Amino acid sequence: MISKPYKVDGMCCGECEMAVLDAVAQARGVEAAEASARTGVLVIESSLPVDTLDVLDAVKNAGFTARLFLCEHPLSSIDSDSWRSSATDA
Repeated sequence: MISKPYKVDGMCCGECEMAVLDAVAQARGVEAAEASARTGVLVIESSLPVDTLDVLDAVKNAGFTARLFLCEHPLSSIDSDSWRSSATDA
């Protein structure tokens, strides 16, 4: 199983967690997900790689902002806009 952590800004309660989980459940390949308003972390699990932009866009459509954690340091993350621009610049 592949696990990918994301930092989600704006979650403050269980309803926020459910909104994020419902949104990312629609992303292709997502098999399981956990969200914590307390830590602001979303973890996606899948058997095959999941398109990061699909997850970031799903979270954005739910009314939140997310960044992919590249490591444990919060400054080492990428938000959907910078991810999209770096992907198109290559």
